[in-house]
Amino acid sequence: MDRRSLIKRLGCSITVAAVAGCSSDSGPEDPATSTTQSKPNTESSTTREPTATQTDSDPATEAQTAATQTPTPIPTAEGEYVGKNSYPWKQLNDRQKKTLPEIPTYGGGFLDARGEGTVEIVNGTGYGYMSKPAVWVDAGQTVKWVWPEGERHDLHDENGGRLSDAPSGIGDDTSYTYTFTEEEKLFYSCHTHTEGWVGSYGVVVAGEPDE
Repeated sequence: MDRRSLIKRLGCSITVAAVAGCSSDSGPEDPATSTTQSKPNTESSTTREPTATQTDSDPATEAQTAATQTPTPIPTAEGEYVGKNSYPWKQLNDRQKKTLPEIPTYGGGFLDARGEGTVEIVNGTGYGYMSKPAVWVDAGQTVKWVWPEGERHDLHDENGGRLSDAPSGIGDDTSYTYTFTEEEKLFYSCHTHTEGWVGSYGVVVAGEPDE
């Protein structure tokens, strides 16, 4: 082979190699090595929760708060009261004399309601107490007990059955009347809140001492 033919063949080889190299550079991308546009990292982004403006109340906390609050004083009935030297007070036994002043609605003595017609007593004032726990009336005078709306109460004679027909249940225009036809003493209580001469009880003394 002469020199001119050799140079010509070498030139063709170089041209073919160059074309092949260009073809491989411009070929399709390899999916495994291709670069894709990165998506925003939503997991690392900070999500702010809305700030609560109202929280649920904790029953235990409410109960503890209520226990530390000073209860509202229970008012006593207005009227004239007679003290320990009076006739009705002397009708009480020692236990009754000791317990009666512990009732929040006790006005310091017997409410003298003689000659005032029907005397109304709320059966369930404050924490279930009688609104007038100690009352002095005339023989022939009537006492009326009324039930607060929606509250459960009853009446029991602690020394007999004089209140045996009194209603027992939730107040819905509920009331009970008893007329003291003679000189007598009625010791009574609400068994819904207590049993016996303690807590929710009352005394009515009818009559007056002999002159």
